[in-house]
Amino acid sequence: MLQAAVTRQLAAEYGITFDDYYAKDLLDEGNWLVLKTGALYNKLYEALADELFDATVAEYEDEAKAAYDADPAMWDSRKVSHIIVVDYDTAAEIIDKLNNGGDFAALAAEYGTDGTATQGGVLDCYFNYDGYCIDTDSYLVKDFATGAFTLAEVGDYTTTPVKSEFGYHVIKLDDIQGYEFAKPYIAAGLVELTEEDYTEYMNSKIDECIANAEITCKVDFKYYEAE
Repeated sequence: MLQAAVTRQLAAEYGITFDDYYAKDLLDEGNWLVLKTGALYNKLYEALADELFDATVAEYEDEAKAAYDADPAMWDSRKVSHIIVVDYDTAAEIIDKLNNGGDFAALAAEYGTDGTATQGGVLDCYFNYDGYCIDTDSYLVKDFATGAFTLAEVGDYTTTPVKSEFGYHVIKLDDIQGYEFAKPYIAAGLVELTEEDYTEYMNSKIDECIANAEITCKVDFKYYEAE
C-alpha cells in the first residue's frame, strides 16, 4: 500500500497523470486505484528510464568528442526538402520555376509524387554524406545524399535534377549540423544500460521517497452491540 502511494506521489512530481473516466465508472474504488497505480507505475518507469539514460549519456561527452574528431564526415549532417518526379524533364521544369521565384513547398505540393508532397517536401531526418540518418538510425539512398551534399548554403537547391533509383529529385538544403547536434547520438551508442539498471534506478527513487515520507494512518473503528 505504501509503495503504491509513493508511486502515485512520484508520478505527480514528474507531471504524470492517468485519467480513464470510463474505467473509473465501471470499477469500484479499490480496483480503480489498482488500475490507476499500475498505469502510473509504467509511465513513471519510462520517465525515469529516460532520466537515467540522459544522465549516463552526459558522462560520455569526452568519448563522444573523440569519436566525432576521428571521423567528422560520419556525423556532420544535412536536413533537406525534396520534390521527386518520374522524369528528368519535369524535374528540370520545377528547377526553372524555382529560378523564376517559385515557392519550393508549393511546387512540392503540385509536383511531388511521394508522401512528403503534402508537407512541402520536408524530409524529417538529419543524414550524413552516406545517407545514414543519425537521428533516426535509417538510411537514404547514396545518390540522393551525394546530391544533397553538393549544396553549400541553407536555402540552396540543386540546379540540375538528381537521379536515384526512385526517380528524379530537386533538393533544397534546410539545415546543416555538426558536433553539437550529433553529440547525444554518438554518446547514446556508447552507453550500455540493461533492464536491471533501469529497474534498480526506479526502485532507488521509490525507496528514497519512502525514506523521506511522513506516514500517517487513519483508522475508523466500528463497534457493534452484542446480541
